[in-house]
Amino acid sequence: DDVPWALMHNGGGMAFDASGLLYLAVGDATNMDAPQTAGSFGGKLLRFRPTPNGYTVPANNPFVGEEEALDEVYSLGLRNPFRIAHRNTDNRVYVADVGSAVWEEVNLAAPRANFGWPVREGPCPLDEYLPCAPAPARYTDPRLYYAHAPEQGGSITGLDFYTGTDFPASYRDQLF
Repeated sequence: DDVPWALMHNGGGMAFDASGLLYLAVGDATNMDAPQTAGSFGGKLLRFRPTPNGYTVPANNPFVGEEEALDEVYSLGLRNPFRIAHRNTDNRVYVADVGSAVWEEVNLAAPRANFGWPVREGPCPLDEYLPCAPAPARYTDPRLYYAHAPEQGGSITGLDFYTGTDFPASYRDQLF
């Protein structure tokens, strides 16, 4: 499967974890079927180890060896995962996923996590606001989400953890 590309929803965030594994976010490229299919790169968080001649896939990636699934897939159900941030203190990876009409979200990367796009966005079924039905067990709710109005912007296009010492200690290791 080729890596998808379109005029929109290309994602592209990437980060290394403490062990040198690369997490690469790929958008759905406006293909609404791709994010829920483990056999496509579209709408996924991929995980692999770069090598001088390409890359290797960790044996503990969640879809390794599954028929009709790509070994590189770590998490799925993303729309336009624009940024990724690695948190050094707990070795966790967070993914900022640019929403559609209602929600922006930050997801905690986890093996086989399905963040729900295009069935769900934020904490709700597609195009719904709170209060809404809880996500079925097969979907992973975002760690952080907020509603936006399309005509006002507000997409989540930046994400990082503060590790400096210029600001008060309460800011250290916090997500911005």
